[in-house]
Amino acid sequence: MKINWEHLLQNKFNYLLMTEVVILIAYPLLQASKTKLPIVPLLLLIAIAPALWVGLSRKIFLAVFSVGALAFLFNLAISFTAKDLADEGLLVLLFLYAVFFFLAIVILITKISSGTTVSADTIKGGISIYFLLGLFWAVLYMIMLTFDPNALTNVSKETAGLDCYYYSFTTLTTLGYGDIAPVANYAKILAILEAVTGPVYLAIFVAQIIGMNIAQKMKNDA
Repeated sequence: MKINWEHLLQNKFNYLLMTEVVILIAYPLLQASKTKLPIVPLLLLIAIAPALWVGLSRKIFLAVFSVGALAFLFNLAISFTAKDLADEGLLVLLFLYAVFFFLAIVILITKISSGTTVSADTIKGGISIYFLLGLFWAVLYMIMLTFDPNALTNVSKETAGLDCYYYSFTTLTTLGYGDIAPVANYAKILAILEAVTGPVYLAIFVAQIIGMNIAQKMKNDA
């Protein structure tokens, strides 16, 4: 099967954005299911790979993808072998995911920032990164809860993943229903940082889109 490189280059964020939307809608159902396969990390790993691969050197891509693959394999192993994962093992797993998401976000932001024209793929890329920011902060909250289970109110061990996911996006969007709130000082700092990150990212992204669009029109009129 021949790969259409031009199509992949122009639509590198398609699969990532579609996957993120599916996860956003289906996450509660996936969390409630009894399957041992870590479906969400697998879907994200597969979807992020094409977006990272296009325009990135092979060494950097393999280095970043290896972190995500290692996290998934570790997650897969403990899902089928360990009933109750020790805090140390959970911390290592979450740390690997946090590093992978962070590296992916930095690389994808760099790709969008280096563009000179506005396309549908640019818009989809910006939205995809916004979703990844929410997932990244959710992992940070889960890491925090391994050190202090009472750092956030109304979060139980059984639903910690979904609760952190929910709390992260309500904080990123500065919605903040108040049903889950930070108690520990470092939890408050994390919440403040995420609440600032969301609007600042959107402001910069919109400004960049407008700037590229103006520059593109001026170039065409010249």
